[in-house]
Amino acid sequence: MSFHSMRSFCGLILLLNILTKISDADARNIPSASTRNTAPQVTILQGALEGTTVLSLNNRTIYSFLGIPYAQPPIGNLRFSNPVAAESWNGTLNATVDGEKCLQFVVTGSEDCLYLNVYTPQLPESGSSSLLPVMVSIHGGGFAYGSGDFEGNGPAYLLDADVVLVTMNYRLGVLGFLSTGDEAAPGNWGLKDQVLSLEWVRDNIAFFGGDPNQVTIMGNSAGGASVQLLALSDLARGLFHKYIAQSGSAFGFWPYQPSELSAQHSRALGGYLNCDSNTSTLLIECLRGLNSSTLMLADMMSGVWNTVGGSWSPTDEPDIEGALLTDSPVNLVNAGKMHDLPSISGSTRDEAATFVAGYVLVPSLLEEFLADIDNAIPNALGYSKWVDDVSAFTAGLKDFYFTDLTADRSEILYNLTLLISDNNFIYPVFRMVQTQNSMFESDQFFYSFDYRGTYSQTDMISSAMPNNSAAHADEMFYLFPQTEAIFGAARENMTANDRQMVDTMMELWTSFAITGIPTTTTGGVTWQPFAAGNNNYLRIGSDSDPTVLNLNDFQPERMQLWSDLLAASSAANSAIVFSPLRSILICLVTYFKML
Repeated sequence: MSFHSMRSFCGLILLLNILTKISDADARNIPSASTRNTAPQVTILQGALEGTTVLSLNNRTIYSFLGIPYAQPPIGNLRFSNPVAAESWNGTLNATVDGEKCLQFVVTGSEDCLYLNVYTPQLPESGSSSLLPVMVSIHGGGFAYGSGDFEGNGPAYLLDADVVLVTMNYRLGVLGFLSTGDEAAPGNWGLKDQVLSLEWVRDNIAFFGGDPNQVTIMGNSAGGASVQLLALSDLARGLFHKYIAQSGSAFGFWPYQPSELSAQHSRALGGYLNCDSNTSTLLIECLRGLNSSTLMLADMMSGVWNTVGGSWSPTDEPDIEGALLTDSPVNLVNAGKMHDLPSISGSTRDEAATFVAGYVLVPSLLEEFLADIDNAIPNALGYSKWVDDVSAFTAGLKDFYFTDLTADRSEILYNLTLLISDNNFIYPVFRMVQTQNSMFESDQFFYSFDYRGTYSQTDMISSAMPNNSAAHADEMFYLFPQTEAIFGAARENMTANDRQMVDTMMELWTSFAITGIPTTTTGGVTWQPFAAGNNNYLRIGSDSDPTVLNLNDFQPERMQLWSDLLAASSAANSAIVFSPLRSILICLVTYFKML
């Protein structure tokens, strides 16, 4: 199976998933709940809520309020439009169940999906006069899938500390990021949903015992990239005060595409659907008139999804009222637009361990890759569109990562993992923290998550995957309990080392939200801020050892290689198109969730 055949196979998987699982619900009726003396109740600006209670890992009572609408359903004329704040309701809202997920390839969803969840260890009527710091989590999923629901983003770990947790849904894929490149539909709807949710937090979180002046936003993967993109936008200025970007960077090769490319994708989709695309206004009117399942199917069938491995990402917008990004992230950073705020950023040691799954499960793919390596590397990483001298760039990568093509295949697979990890995640994250450190007075903290516990994201692919990888999003096991079977066993099956890592991650992340200085009593370490001369970082675990250490000189040879190669190309200051391997990962996740 060639690389392109593998992408076609993934396309069929996603199409089957859409046909069998999509929900085209266009509205959600808000049920009322009768008042019960034992159920927690809160009244916010929109109306009354009735929630429930859950327990933390250490049996602390947490007040849980799920499915709170923060925006009106983005349907009809609100499709491909800026979000509008939710209206008030009469009676009491039943806040004991998640709102619908946003429409996406991997799971059932609805366009009526702009809901958030709030978890708090104290309510104002409990007698405490002090407000608690707030942590707002933005889910990952390549801007194509995921949600902020209880199942994968619950409070059981983080709320053993004195913080309030908020999670939210935002629009995804074509519905979240379609753009015509002009005022008709400038795009970034999903990011604007995130901004509106933060405005909701500012206006309402005190009703849950949270402090609107102590808000830390955090996210993994696309959530991490979102965090940094919000830190570049005037729309979000003042809505948060610290941020944590895990395995995602605004400097990455996938969280941004130029408006010209976004508009090209939109016109291609419209052409497939026989929409008049002579003007952007006519195109958007036509697309708004279609039901959501038709749009999702067309997005898959039209081939737009296959052009660069995924069509819908954050983009630059015309400089008009309500614009979130008016230039590329690189240009915005260079223009001094990024908010000077304390931050944590980092990556896992073996980010791409799941991205190379196809080469592990189908060994002939690896042989095909090696047989045509001079073309396979740029095809896999997708840099042909933005590098001046593709041959020289490829030669530099090949000479570093693949010095011996006759080596043991497990060694070559590991080096391929490093190559894709560095391209998609590790170097962009490192480059951003270097840039922030050179520009800002605020402390920047940098980490590498090297712990491999009992469970890993590689488990959802196959038992044949290497069992020593610290893969993309593996740190999430120790921040949020993953109750869904495909993502690992429930928390009662954790080893003592796993439990120690939960305590360590909870302490590091929440102490940063509370004080701005990440510390852990479990590991006995105070994290040292990043210093350019040292390139220092916190190594969080090492294989099965959960010990944390402050270290210097983060991957000097690999980071220098990328710095040199990019400096010699136009890529250092250009719009960057993301790797097509992201779409194959989405495909693999979809496939194994269907089994």
